[in-house]
Amino acid sequence: NITLIPYLLSTTILNQADRIMINNMVGAAEAAIYSVAYSIAMLMQLINNAVSDAFIPWMYRRLKAEQYSDIEPVTNKLLILVAAMNMLVVLFAPEVLAIFAPARYYAAVWIIPPVTASVFFMFLFQRYINIEVYYGATSSVSITSILVALLNIGLNYVCIKQWGYLAAGYTTLFSYMVFCVAHY
Repeated sequence: NITLIPYLLSTTILNQADRIMINNMVGAAEAAIYSVAYSIAMLMQLINNAVSDAFIPWMYRRLKAEQYSDIEPVTNKLLILVAAMNMLVVLFAPEVLAIFAPARYYAAVWIIPPVTASVFFMFLFQRYINIEVYYGATSSVSITSILVALLNIGLNYVCIKQWGYLAAGYTTLFSYMVFCVAHY
């Protein structure tokens, strides 16, 4: 599993690059607004991780027993559940934002939907990564994550310059979609 270290480092970069780049390219106030939206969206990551942590041992037992057909129906139900919970965050973004931040951070409401959608894709691609790890394909996990982190940095550089800091939410979403497709 030592080959997973680059994966873990690059996903940390992927999670932090937006805020660092916004701070350096636009300003601290905009980075703060983005950080509030990102933090609210990441609340769903806590729930997603709990669901994932409960699912992984069950899935590994099914893989070991070669009961592959049992995995897909459960995975599909979990994806629907996680998607619905993430949609609730998007639907109630203004209210959630009002609870967590003062009115001057209201612009964050426009960042919450793409970043929350990113959280769903994080949950989705983790299904694929778990299977890759189970079968020992950890180097492909690391290579993909490094390339996607570089893609995100490049997209941030271009898109933040062109459209401002709100674009970072969409570059994050696009990057996680690419991450998901690459692992699929």
